[in-house]
Amino acid sequence: MQLSPRARLGPYEIISALGAGGMGEVYRARDLRLDREVALKIVPAELAGMRFHNEAKAIAALSHPNIVNVFDVGADAGLSYMAVELLEGEDLRSILSGGRIPWKRAIKIASAISDALRYAHGKGIIHRDLKPENVFITREGLTKVLDFGLARVMPSEAAGSAEAAQTLTRPGMVMGTVGYMSPEQVRGESVTPSSDIFSLGCVLYEMLSGVQPFERGSAGEVLAAILRDPPRDLREISDAPESLIRIVEHCLEKEPWKRFDTMSDFAFALESVTEGVPARTLFVRGAILIVIAAVVIIVGRRGSTVPTPPAHREISSLAVMPFVNASADRSYDYLSDGLTEAIINDLSPIAGFKVMSRSSVFAYKPKVVDPRELGNDLGVDAVVNGRVIRRDGSLLVSVELVDTRDGHQIWGERYDRPISQLRDLERDLAGSISQKLKMRLTKQPVSVDPEAYRLYLQGRYEWNKRTPEGLRKGVEFFKRAIDIDPTYAPAYAGVADSYLLLGGNYEVLRPSEVMPMAREAALKAVSLDDSLAEPHASLGLIKHEFEWNWPDAEAEFKRAIALNPNYAVGHEWYGQALLYRSRSDEAFRELQRAEELDPLSLVSKADLAQAFWITRQYDKAIEESLKSVEIEPRFWLAHWFLGLAYAGKEDYANAAKSLETAVSLGGSPAASGSLGYVYAKMGRRKDAERLLRQLGEESKKRYISPAPFVAIYIGLGDLDHAFEEMERAFRERSSLITVINVVPIADAVRRDPRYAAFARRVGLPPLP
Repeated sequence: MQLSPRARLGPYEIISALGAGGMGEVYRARDLRLDREVALKIVPAELAGMRFHNEAKAIAALSHPNIVNVFDVGADAGLSYMAVELLEGEDLRSILSGGRIPWKRAIKIASAISDALRYAHGKGIIHRDLKPENVFITREGLTKVLDFGLARVMPSEAAGSAEAAQTLTRPGMVMGTVGYMSPEQVRGESVTPSSDIFSLGCVLYEMLSGVQPFERGSAGEVLAAILRDPPRDLREISDAPESLIRIVEHCLEKEPWKRFDTMSDFAFALESVTEGVPARTLFVRGAILIVIAAVVIIVGRRGSTVPTPPAHREISSLAVMPFVNASADRSYDYLSDGLTEAIINDLSPIAGFKVMSRSSVFAYKPKVVDPRELGNDLGVDAVVNGRVIRRDGSLLVSVELVDTRDGHQIWGERYDRPISQLRDLERDLAGSISQKLKMRLTKQPVSVDPEAYRLYLQGRYEWNKRTPEGLRKGVEFFKRAIDIDPTYAPAYAGVADSYLLLGGNYEVLRPSEVMPMAREAALKAVSLDDSLAEPHASLGLIKHEFEWNWPDAEAEFKRAIALNPNYAVGHEWYGQALLYRSRSDEAFRELQRAEELDPLSLVSKADLAQAFWITRQYDKAIEESLKSVEIEPRFWLAHWFLGLAYAGKEDYANAAKSLETAVSLGGSPAASGSLGYVYAKMGRRKDAERLLRQLGEESKKRYISPAPFVAIYIGLGDLDHAFEEMERAFRERSSLITVINVVPIADAVRRDPRYAAFARRVGLPPLP
């Protein structure tokens, strides 16, 4: 039935016909309720009915940028219809009418399709009719998957009734489009997400070659070819790289179990394809491994190992990149992040081997970067890439080790483990990587309750957010882990690290109250496992900044670095301690080592800027701060030290501008104190006094360190009140005591006759 312009169907007015096909007629129409244009699809009678409406509701619930939006479903005048998003552009069939398309563009389109189908599969929806006509490229270049008209709602995801769990087809009925159907569809068998993977392989094949993979003289011959014949070798008709061709071949396996397990696995393989770079390992059910040099199929329960070429070069540095959470649920990020961090921690203590720190590698999340580019950026010989999928109570992990100098895959494996074996999985991963690198793990595995380990990973995930809220949540998770397993040392180290930041850097808890809790937790961690570097470094910081026990602090820092030479934070904290003790040459060596281990860490760059400021190398401090600002304009610490460096040069106009930026970006009260100091130096006393009052009012609501008050009083020339605040710092065990002897802002108090007696009382070294 052809609808004419201005005809009404429900709340829609027909504008013009857009097309027709086996799945119905499509019209441009106007929604008279919302005054917007839509594409109105009239569904054939044989597909309409209760099952259509049940499944249409499920499809309408899909919300993804690569899936056309379904606005409405209804019936009127005996016709069932579906109103969907009206798109401007052209479908993939029209694009392919001009022949094959560049393989890089084909990858982009296929990646978008796979992302859409991965999302749909996660919601229990199988498309079943993927073909170029159902892929639309908008004028803006966005790929949209259309026409879920044959879509099947998987029974486990459908609404409760038996009727809703049925498909739009009967057993033995063949539905789909000839040329793009999977073998199981041709046979009329029940379909799974693997059928969409086959169809996507057909579409990708056609994009790369300009012809259909099973093109024959008649529909019957096409169906027979799908069942029995391999497609023509893409190498003869396409310029696509070998790695991409193997991915297509893998999609077009006749048996579903031989294809990719999931769309996520297909996407993972597709991400690795770059010109001239061998494909990453393609992991499939039954652990079938495709090796780049030749197709080698080895059946095994856990997977297989790619042999290292005989002439493989020595590797002395490594970056473990953030594992990808390929599950649909983002709440499982703590598992992928936790595995990444655990492997870094396991490999870092290996002597003579450089492992990049967490903050440097996580700077790339969620980007996928060519291994050779990573080698140049991070200065490493190899990278580890991984992908994690949580399914029911198990984890599926795919991991590979890649040489960054030539893109060669050294090793790859697939693990399928119960989540209760998470800790064992992490140790197996680290052990396999170290074995392939001919390195030996220095630490023996420690037994831990599985639930305690999971809670510990959640705690570290929150701690790494480095926000007051995240730190408090981290403490909660760490303490819950301790309740389950009181012998698990890393959980105590996590408690110590959280309290250190809450009572120090973030100034949200009074040091004299929180530091004893941090010390107790760190000492407990060391008593349980003296081989952990982290609690020794934490003890070093506690003894240095809050107990003012310099010799013991240095011993703890050195112990931490000896246990883990790659622990960037240990070098960073030790470097700061040396700086505050006026041992600047040694300090710069440690701080530069921290930056070398963590080249993308903004904190490491800020530490260097601070060191240049303290040693009166103001131009270098400005240069280092500007590097950080260029990388991340919203990093308040960089603006803070930039402002302090300008103040050191008495360029107060630029100093005020930078410090105002630091405060506006949420900088700690210390930034406000520095700004007040600069205002006072500029002669803007009222502005300085205003900041002083604001800090005073804020201190009635939460803890504020004496440091910002001291800075403003010094700027105003009110040294009496500055010394009063310094006395408060002494009583509260504030970290101000560790820096007052060296920071340029404090020059005025150090010249005051009262300072020498104060310094002796708190144990500060004599001034040079």
